[in-house]
Amino acid sequence: MKFLLLFLQFVAEFMRLGSIIVYADFSRLIICTKKSRVADALGYVEYITASMKNKELFHAIDLKLINCWECFMWLDSVR
Repeated sequence: MKFLLLFLQFVAEFMRLGSIIVYADFSRLIICTKKSRVADALGYVEYITASMKNKELFHAIDLKLINCWECFMWLDSVR
């Protein structure tokens, strides 16, 4: 239960910092930055990750950028 609450606070912090959550589970978080250039989006993600790592509540979470897409289409599992 505590792990779920921590996860919800983690996702809420991303939203508070201006990210749009596309997908989130315990091992992956996909966000939309609404930036028009990849370089701007990467800078934004660096800012968010630094901000999250500075919060004592999230020190135990390993947060790193794996992929970055300029255009991303999402097809949900219902189809």
